[in-house]
Amino acid sequence: MAPRTLARLKSVDFYRKLPTDLTEATLSGAAISIATTFIILFLLGAELSSYMSTQTRTDMVVDRSAHGELLRVNFNISFPQLSCEFATLDVSDAMGLKRLNLTKTVRKQPITEEMQRAGQAVEDKKHHDPKYDEEHPGFQYEDVNISVPLTNDMFDQTAAQYDILVVNFFAPWCPWCQRLGPTWEATTEEIHNRYPESDGRIRLAKVDCTAEVDLCRKHYITAFPSIRIFRHGSGGGVRAAPRGPRRRRVPQLLHGSQRPDSHVVLTTIEPRRRPELQFDAYEYTVQSHKYNAEDHASAKFTYKMSPIQIVVTEQPKQLYKFLTAICAVIGGVFTVAGILDGMVHQVNKIAKKVDLGKQG
Repeated sequence: MAPRTLARLKSVDFYRKLPTDLTEATLSGAAISIATTFIILFLLGAELSSYMSTQTRTDMVVDRSAHGELLRVNFNISFPQLSCEFATLDVSDAMGLKRLNLTKTVRKQPITEEMQRAGQAVEDKKHHDPKYDEEHPGFQYEDVNISVPLTNDMFDQTAAQYDILVVNFFAPWCPWCQRLGPTWEATTEEIHNRYPESDGRIRLAKVDCTAEVDLCRKHYITAFPSIRIFRHGSGGGVRAAPRGPRRRRVPQLLHGSQRPDSHVVLTTIEPRRRPELQFDAYEYTVQSHKYNAEDHASAKFTYKMSPIQIVVTEQPKQLYKFLTAICAVIGGVFTVAGILDGMVHQVNKIAKKVDLGKQG
């Protein structure tokens, strides 16, 4: 019974085999087989890369933002010819609500004509408690001269010798100089131990203004103690500068700039596997126009929000489509290669017959 059942099962075999003795290997078939193998591997790699890549679908829907949600807008505007005291910020909306001269979230920074910072930013700062050293230098540094005493003859040479020279201009009778003395000598010892004289980067020194009067006058020393920093022999210019603005008006040649940012569209990215990674992005177009400052001494920034929201959703790829593509690649390439091999084999047979006919 069993042999008959097995014989019936064998009759259903779609892939019947030929004996090895009845097959013939050819050089053209081997070349086509090698080429077919590389083509199949390349197509399989391309299908796998396509399956692992991420595809998205873009839909346009009505804006689904929560009611009352705020849009954060950061401005960084530079007016080199405008004093900070004349710069104000006003906000208004389409409903007619206006808020004038906002100061809570405004930070003003003085700048030069080259857009470089020219002073401290004007903002409210929280004053922290000062930090003190754990141990104050004791009496062992009172009568010690670790820092180099400089004279008028050797000052310029010493300043040019080091990249940075920190000089303490003092007077022996000054009580504040006497209090600074131990700390200055302790700091000098620590800096000189870390950066020896052969290093040439930094050195600490001191000048006794009661003995070197001309040197102290040369550097405009008017109070004691005075600490000056010299870089490559230059201490920079010392001059009195006005604290307030040099101009008490808005410059007439100032050109305002009106930049309405229109068509602001909210775009939401929705990942398929990790919904918590969803985020919003805004796309907008910008137009700019210039006006004469005498007619329009202000800069306007207008945002026109679009009621349409763009939703970008990740598209999943089905596994059965990937398997179908793999089978199609293997079967299709193998079939086409078999047809090509059969054509080449038939052409070779005809060529051999023609050669045999000529020889006969």
